[in-house]
Formats: sequence, structure tokens, C-alpha cells
Amino acid sequence: MKKLGIMDPTLNMDTPLFIDPILLDKSAHPEMREASRTYSSHFEKLMELLEATKRPNDPAWKAAERLISYNEIKGTCLGFGADSISGHGFGKGLSSRLISTAKEIVDIGIKNPRLFPSMMLFEDNVGADRISDLTTNVIIKDILKFNDRVVSELNLRTTHFSFPQHNIHSCNLIKNPTQSNDTPIILVPTDILREIPAAGDWDEIMAAAQRNMEIRDEFNKHLGEIWKEKIRKDKAIVRGKIFSSPDSIRVFSDAINNIRSEPYDQDSDLKGIIYWHSVIGNIADKNPLKIEKPHNIDIGSVSIIVSAIIDQFRNLIENKGLWKELWADGHPRPEKSVQRLFLAVADSYCKANDLDITPEGDSGTGPVDFKFSNGYSKRVLVEIKLSTNRKLIQGYSNQLEAYKKAEETIHGFYLVIDVGGLGKKGQTLLDMKSKWTTDRGHASEVEFIDGNTQLSASKQ
Repeated sequence: MKKLGIMDPTLNMDTPLFIDPILLDKSAHPEMREASRTYSSHFEKLMELLEATKRPNDPAWKAAERLISYNEIKGTCLGFGADSISGHGFGKGLSSRLISTAKEIVDIGIKNPRLFPSMMLFEDNVGADRISDLTTNVIIKDILKFNDRVVSELNLRTTHFSFPQHNIHSCNLIKNPTQSNDTPIILVPTDILREIPAAGDWDEIMAAAQRNMEIRDEFNKHLGEIWKEKIRKDKAIVRGKIFSSPDSIRVFSDAINNIRSEPYDQDSDLKGIIYWHSVIGNIADKNPLKIEKPHNIDIGSVSIIVSAIIDQFRNLIENKGLWKELWADGHPRPEKSVQRLFLAVADSYCKANDLDITPEGDSGTGPVDFKFSNGYSKRVLVEIKLSTNRKLIQGYSNQLEAYKKAEETIHGFYLVIDVGGLGKKGQTLLDMKSKWTTDRGHASEVEFIDGNTQLSASKQ
């Protein structure tokens, strides 16, 4: 897979990487270079229709709307689905709103297909996952040609699938064995994937503006305030700035045209997006954890299993060298990366105990990092934080308690991975736990794991 430049996906959980349309024409794969032309042609046609539109919902408008009204295509295993490979498409309401925005741009004479991914910067409910899904739908025939070639090279068994929405009634793809419904595995090249499509990444846009003196001066003149991070977080404000004048839209478009996008470097994997996939491999076989399955699974026995898994995670990091995977280029990997690693370790040990693990469960008050459950009333929450997190204390005192309340459980673990800077905060957490246990009769467990770099035995 790596030699052929193909993303090796996790089959039951999305990998948070996305197809970047700007990268298509630079791909080493001929099908993706053809996909770049498909993509440009698709949005050029859309803009021609908008140019012909006289009023909302006239025939040309509706035809343009159909060009971005798609359901998600399952199978790429890309996106933000932490416990599934399902996502969201573009419904009629969202498509109509994007068409309205595109019409504003076309009416001032700008016809730039690269602008569509940038809509994630100023349109609500539009993120990297939806932009990637839209791109996948637009270039699906080229992606299927790519799959037809590489599946043949890899000599893999295939199953017949169809995509009626795209008038594709028969194609051969690998079947995903982790899904209950017939779901394909749609392979994609690594050289078209990024964390965020470049046209939707402020850092990339700002860098592009700086490369050209004329664009830089115009950008600073019309959109200089967007440099402020607090403004960039408010999509409504950003939209107001960009659409404040035709000149603002033009300079924004010029900056995007100047972007030099690069794919995510999966070899160094500094953000820890995919590394755990290879790390975890046969870790359960090499480091077996025998947890005797209780005859009756109650909340107490679930807590015991969770505690045993946390102890094993600690052992792997502190004594089996797994601490190395917490670091990249001399710096701690992001908190999300450590959470994924714990998920992979926990999942491998949960399977033998018939215990479900749900990452990122949305309880209504925010994401829960991990939820172990076996039945509605048997839930144990695990919240993972790095010692460098500025809200380490708040995470225990407020966040985890809110999650527990929403999930209707009193059982929780607060797992702190020490990668430096813990200081007195560790004792503060223990004191807080002790006080709550005395005052309330219960408190979430506080666990620490030493994830700091270790000297090899020869250097000690």
C-alpha cells in the first residue's frame, strides 16, 4: 500500500484526513490528474449556470443546486467519525445556501473553482468533511478508475457495488468486513490528502498572500483584520469581511490562487493521525492482558475492566517503550493523538471481554473522549488529558462531571499523561478527588501515566 502511494484506512473508524482538490493535478496517479480536470469542469459548469440565473429557484438555479446536492459516499473511511465511517452529505437547505453564496461571487465576475473549499471558512455547517465528501462525489468516476487499477495490482478480492446517483450501476470494490451492511472500501492516494483542504486553511491562505507583494498589500488593506484569530473563529464576521466589497472577494480569490498546497506527511506524521494504526498491530498478542470476563456485567465489573486496561496502557508506555509514540520531532504529539492511541489499545483488549467502547460520544454537553458501556446503565467514562493542557484542572472539576451527568453515571476516570509541566497540578487533582469523596461520597478516579522521554539503558 505504501509503495503504491495508497492510504491504508482504518475500516471501522474515520481517519481525519481529507481530499484536497488543489492537490489533484499534482498527484503521481494519472486518474487523479484526470480528476483535477473533472473537478474544474464540474464547477465551471456550475458557475455558468449561476451566470445564467435570473432569480432564485429558476431552472438554471435548480440545475446548479443539483450539482452540489450529494449524499455522502461511504467507503473512503476519511472524516471525523470517531466511532464509525458515516458522515453527512449536502442536503437541499445547505446546497441552496452555498448556491446563494456562489451566485454573489459569480455576479461580480469571479469564476474560481478553488473558492468552493474556502466556504468552510465562512459558512456554518460546512467543514473539511463536507468539502471532502463533495469533492469525492464530483470525481467519483476517476476514483473508481484508480481503485480498479490498484485493486488489480494488489490482487484483492472484490464485490459488485453500484452508485445509482452517479449512474454507476456496476463496479468492483473491496468489501468492508467490519460493516453490517454491504459497504465498499474506496482506496484513495496519499498525495491528495491533507488535514484541512488548503483553501479552507487560514494559515495556508495567509502564507499565499505573503508570497506576492501586490496580493499581500491588497489583502492587508481589505482583509487585514482577519489576521486576528478571534475574528477567524466567527464565521459570520469572516463572511462579512470577505463580502464587504467586490475588491475584498477578488483579493481573497487571488490569495487562494497563490496557494501551494502540500499533502499531509504520513511518514513523519507529526500530528499523530495515523501512526497508532501501525503501532497497535499485534500489541495485544505481544503483551497479553488476561481479564476474566465476569458472569454478570454490572457497573462495578465494567469499572474493574476499565481500570485494568488503563493499568495496561500505563505499563506499555512506562515499561514497554510505547512512550516513544507520544513524541514526534522532540515535541509531544497532540492530545487527540494520545486519545487515538489509547482507543486502539483499549479496543484490542475490549473485544475479548465483549465490552463496547465508544469514542467521542456526543452527550449534548460536549464530546466525551471515551465511553465504555455494556447496556444503557453500565457506563464508565474516561477523559484523557496531557499534562500540558492549560485546562487540566478545569477538565476534572467541570468537564468530566458534566459529561458524567449527561451520561447518567457516577463512574469516571481522569487519565493524565505526563509529558512535562505537571508540577503541582497533579497534587491539586488528587486533593480535589479526596475532598469530593469526603463531601459527596464519590469522585472520578485520577490516574497518572509518565509519558516523558526515557534514556536508553546504555545511556543511564
